[in-house]
Amino acid sequence: MKKVTIILSGIVMMTIASVSVKAQSTDTEAAEASATILQHLSLTKNVDLAFGGVITDVNGGTVQIPATSAGTPSYTDLPTQLATTTSAAQFTANGEDGATFAITLPESTILTNGEASMTVDNFVSSVGTAGVQLEDSEKMFYVGAILNIGAAQPAGTYNGSFDVTVTYE
Repeated sequence: MKKVTIILSGIVMMTIASVSVKAQSTDTEAAEASATILQHLSLTKNVDLAFGGVITDVNGGTVQIPATSAGTPSYTDLPTQLATTTSAAQFTANGEDGATFAITLPESTILTNGEASMTVDNFVSSVGTAGVQLEDSEKMFYVGAILNIGAAQPAGTYNGSFDVTVTYE
């Protein structure tokens, strides 16, 4: 009987030794996922920037179109001007109601008549360039700039273009 007890004790000890005690080492928790899709931000040009007809002299000068609905120009170092049609450029941004966006304006652009050129610079927006808020999903704004006319600038019709970019902030 001693032998049987020893054998049974050995089997019990081997069984206990082969069973590993495992504690809980993992846990799982669920998390929610979400996404907000904003309405596409778009930009429409409504009116072009127009400096009008300008009378120059031998010294040159500048024409500034303000970023306003009137777009009434101011002339520096130029003779008295004729009444001509001028306008600030007008744009409308459309997007997610209440969202804010930034406006990127060019540093300068060139107007040419095929042989001669003039620089347009100092672009400004009527609503600034950062933190512009869409109201009822849109925001209309004006862009003005300064036309730099050279000394003895040749007569002619000068044309060019410039880019305005809107980006959600």
